[in-house]
Amino acid sequence: MTKDEKLQVFLEVAGLLNRELHSLPVLYGSLGLAQLIPDKIHPSDIDILLESEIFDVEHYQLPQLMARIGFRLADSAEQEYVRGSFRIGIASDAD
Repeated sequence: MTKDEKLQVFLEVAGLLNRELHSLPVLYGSLGLAQLIPDKIHPSDIDILLESEIFDVEHYQLPQLMARIGFRLADSAEQEYVRGSFRIGIASDAD
């Protein structure tokens, strides 16, 4: 999968989290950095930050929300979700 495909998946997930949780998700990690240094970085996953006040209260809803768009919870401790070859980690911006 390409960086552009991963970016489209981020936008899909960010839109869902914005609509349902009124969050402003932030792309970070290697995919976020690849937006600034496109030829040097080859991200393997998608890392998303949520505001701590939303994450701390609403994290229990994430598995159901992500399931709506085909993701399953792969690691509850890390809030990591998988859909096919796409892997997404969701964390609090306080971490």
